[in-house]
Order: sequence, then structure tokens, then C-alpha cells
Amino acid sequence: MQTSSRQRKLHTLDAVALTVGSMVGAGIFSVLALTVKTAGVSAIAAWVLVVVLSLPMALTFSDLVGVLSQSGGPYVYIRDKSRPWLGLWTAWLFFVSAAGAAQALFIALTGMLRELGVHHVFGWSSLIVLILAGVTSVGIHMGALVQRVLTIGTVGLLVLCIVIGCMHPTQVSLARSSDWAIHLGLPRDVLQATFFAFWTYSGWEAVAVPSGAYKSRRSLAFGMIIGSLLVGVLYILVACSAIASVPVDQLSRYTNPLILVGRLCGPVASAVIGWGALVVVVGSLLSWLIATTTLVQATTRDGLLPLPRSWRWYRGEYHPLVPWGIALVLVLGSRLPIFSAAVAASSLTALIGYAVVFAVALFDSEPWGGVFRNHGKRRVFAALSLLTTVLFIVFSGWNNVWPALVLALCGAALLWLRRKYWSPPVPSITRTERTS
Repeated sequence: MQTSSRQRKLHTLDAVALTVGSMVGAGIFSVLALTVKTAGVSAIAAWVLVVVLSLPMALTFSDLVGVLSQSGGPYVYIRDKSRPWLGLWTAWLFFVSAAGAAQALFIALTGMLRELGVHHVFGWSSLIVLILAGVTSVGIHMGALVQRVLTIGTVGLLVLCIVIGCMHPTQVSLARSSDWAIHLGLPRDVLQATFFAFWTYSGWEAVAVPSGAYKSRRSLAFGMIIGSLLVGVLYILVACSAIASVPVDQLSRYTNPLILVGRLCGPVASAVIGWGALVVVVGSLLSWLIATTTLVQATTRDGLLPLPRSWRWYRGEYHPLVPWGIALVLVLGSRLPIFSAAVAASSLTALIGYAVVFAVALFDSEPWGGVFRNHGKRRVFAALSLLTTVLFIVFSGWNNVWPALVLALCGAALLWLRRKYWSPPVPSITRTERTS
């Protein structure tokens, strides 16, 4: 089912906002401390390296939206270009990854509220999630509008941290160090810090999912590129300013080390950064909710999820009850230990999904009107993206890889059971329909 022109309400700014919301989450606070703890001052090199390595991925995902005729992102692309079962398996991988990201964001939300002195943090966190579900249920245009406001707050917070850090370049961390080797870090430490930083610099699949709601595909593509570059520059500058103004050993001990940067200007700035971090997490949750809702609706339209028939044939971007259902699953599931344990192993499933997307793009012989006019250049960037993804998977180590493989095999088993015992027709899209 294709999206009518009257439903295509999103523009380039919405794509930028969704990109920033998907990429900038709670990770910038916790992972910044982790990279500094791992590589010391050389954590700056790790942030630069992750932006450079991830650029081909951002360009490839931006280019893929040129072939999408409806919402669904990587699922629709692989379904149309390769095999329906492979598209569904990729959707499963991103569903699992989204569950893990949502759980991490919900935990971060409760933790930040607790640090700010708020009582009954679970109740307040659940209320925030339900409010976001209400916003999303109004329509994707309303969700994108609120996302714009939250993105302005997110960018403003990071810029504030950069300005404060630049105003206090004391270099105390280096001055107090008697062993420079500890702070400079080794190449291996930089690579490990790069691996940690990568988890805060991804999420393009979430931006590509609501592709059918944009005025034009090029608006989405260029919005993703602009948003990715903006986030990369902000991350590098935040790391530089934090390391230049706060002792390295202190940065590595705090869950939200940017609060230390705020304290350089007094308690008011520290409180603003503390509450601003809450805005960042809320914005990331909204972006996740929009993407997951749209992906659920896309798979429901293809008859792949056993949801009510009225949901399947809904003519809008998604049925209003879908975000409410997803929000309730998140709130109720967060109370189950088995759910938390399962999604803790889901971070690498997104990388496996990336590898599938890049492999299909690499071997796709049919050109399309995307960011790249030259199909050979498109394949080069797809190959670089696939190589980088495989290296990240290998570098993560077997202890992290095997849980993701188990989750991937669970998805394959569910596909087999679906095909054997419950197999509704999967639509086949012709070349004419693809290019219409």
C-alpha cells in the first residue's frame, strides 16, 4: 500500500530532527565517560574515527530511500529487492534492536529522574512514555513537530556544554597527571573506544522507516546526511570541550560527565544540563516510538503480524492504537527481569541487520534515483559500509556476538514456523510499482 500525496507531510527539517533524535540519546553521556576511561585524552581521536568510519553507512542509508515507494525502511527495500523472507528477518533484527534501545532509554530516563531528586520515578517515566504515545497517535506530522522542538533542545544542550568547556580550557586533567601515557592511550585503546562510541552514532534505519511520509525522497536523504554530519560535529566538539575543561579521571567516574562541565559555571548551569539531558532522552524515545510504530504498521499491511484487519487496511501512515500498544509493552515489559535480560543482548542485532542491508545494496544490479547518480559509486560505498559493519561485529568479541546470533536464529525459527503453520500471502512488488 503506497502513501497518498496528502499524507506526505514531512520535509527535510523533519528528517534532520528524526536523525538527531535517533542518534543522540542517553549514550552520549554514559559512553563519553566510557571512552575517556578507555582511551584517556585519545578519546577525541576515537570520536573522530567513528564519524569517519560511519560516513559511508550514513550515505548508503540515505541513498536507499530513493528506491522506497512506501514506509518500512530496510524491510521494504530488502523485500522488494531480494526475498520477502529476508526482509522479514531483517525487520525482526531491527525489532529486537529497537526493544533493546527502548529498554536502555527507559532505564536512563528513570535513572536521570532519580538523580534529579524526583520520587516515584517509574510512575513518572511511564507517564512520559504514555504522553509520547499520545503525541504519536495523533499522526506522524504531530510526532515530527514535537520532535523538532525536542531536537532544538538537544542541540542547544550540546552547544551549551561546548561553550562552557571552551570558556574554561584549564587542561587540569593533563596538568595533574604524572603519567602522560595513561592519558594518551594506546592504539588498541583508541579502537576499543571507537567501538563504544559507535553505539551512539547509529540509528539510520529508524529515520528511513517512515520514508512514505515525506514530501520527496531527496528531502529524507539529504535530511539524513545533514543530521548525521551535525551529530558527528557536535559529538567531537563535546568530547574536546569536556576533556579540555574537566580532569580525565573525574570524567571517567560519572554516568553523566557533562554535569561536571556545567558545574564550571555554577549550580544553575549544572541543573540546566541535568534537566536538559532528560530532554535528550525524551527526544530519543519519541524518535524510537515513531520508527517502531511505522515498522509495525508496514509489516501488518503485508499480513505478517496477526493484528486486527482494521489495522492492516488503515489508510493513514499508521493506526492510532499502534503507538499505544508499543508504549504499554515497553512499560509493562520493563518490569519483567527476563525481558530486561533478553534485550540486553540485542545491541549487535542492529549490526547484523546493517550487514544484510549493505550486502543487498552491494549486489543490487538495478540502478535507482538516489543520492548517487553513479551506480558504481553506490556499490563502493555499500562495500565500505559492509566491511566496516563486519569489522565492528568481529571486534565486539564472541561473548557479545553469540547472544545476538541466538536472537537472530530465534527470528529464523519464527519465520519457519510462520511459513509452515501460518502463511498469509506476502505481496510481490513489480518493477513498475517500485518505480512509480
